Amino acid sequence: MSSKMLTTRSSADNHPKPSGFYLFFPPSDGASALGEQCSAKLTISNKYGMHARPATDFAQGAMGFQSEIRVIAGPEKADGKSVMELMMLAATKGTEIEVICNGDDAKEALDHLASLVKRGFDEEE
Repeated sequence: MSSKMLTTRSSADNHPKPSGFYLFFPPSDGASALGEQCSAKLTISNKYGMHARPATDFAQGAMGFQSEIRVIAGPEKADGKSVMELMMLAATKGTEIEVICNGDDAKEALDHLASLVKRGFDEEE
C-alpha cells in the first residue's frame, strides 16, 4: 500500500496546505496492522467452476466476516466480497486459487471459505 496526502491551496499564500493524511506502513513481520493474516491455496473442484452461484455463495460467506478477503487466480485478483470480481477470475474446474484473509477474524473467515471451496460449493456433479 502507499501513502497519500491530499492538499488544498490557500489564495492568501498560494502554498499547499494538508487537508488530511492517509498513511499505511505495512508491518515488516508479515502481520497485519488490522489483525491476523492467513492464506490458503485451493483448487476449484466443482464441474462449472466459479460461475454466478458459487461466486455469490463465496461473496456472501465472505461478507459475514470483518476481514479483508482477496482471491488470486493466476495474474488476476479479486475482492472476495464482490460477486462480479470473483466471476471475472474465470476460475474453471481445476484452477488453483489463493484466498488471503486479513483482519481480526481472518482465521475463521479462511476456514469457512476454504471449506466451501473444498466442498465444491455444495454443487452436485
